[in-house]
Amino acid sequence: QLLFGLTILSWLLLAIPLKLRSHRVSLRNSVYFASIGIGFMAVEVALLQVMSLYLGHPLYSMAVVLFGLLVASGAGSWMSDRIQPQPVLWSLPLAITAVALLHPLAFAWPLTSNAARIGLALALLLPLGGLMGQPFPMAMQRIQKTHPESAPWCWALNGATSVLCSVAATAIALMFGLQAVFALGALAYAAAALSLPATSLE
Repeated sequence: QLLFGLTILSWLLLAIPLKLRSHRVSLRNSVYFASIGIGFMAVEVALLQVMSLYLGHPLYSMAVVLFGLLVASGAGSWMSDRIQPQPVLWSLPLAITAVALLHPLAFAWPLTSNAARIGLALALLLPLGGLMGQPFPMAMQRIQKTHPESAPWCWALNGATSVLCSVAATAIALMFGLQAVFALGALAYAAAALSLPATSLE
């Protein structure tokens, strides 16, 4: 019910302003910004669940995951103008898939200290968060230069899909497991990579 309500509300808040403006938005841009919104939130929700089991308490998981991803993605965003987007985008699904496959092995290490567990968790989170922080600002810089009228739509679509995915990813985790949520994140970033042209966003 929550997901249904959020879907209807998001559609109304996005479709009505777009209709009133009568502005045509590129399908490629829409797919790109929706995909990175879904991908980021899917990975974050999955990591929150994984870290909750590994660190032994949801409070630790919330603090470590949010701190690690926000700091690392902020750093990645800051460095985004120095990195070419295409290699970064293609590395994202690979990095997320690696985390999904390797985290059971990494978290099986016999670490009894909370500080050691937190250190290992951050060691996995920081590189991934740095990658995840780059696709949005890199594309938004290009949108603002080439099609500035599309920037508000891209911001709104990314935010709406992030909110929807936070609920959908939790439901998917309950029904199909965390690996399915990691797979959703990897597929979303792969879709973003495929929707980004080699030279510029249309």
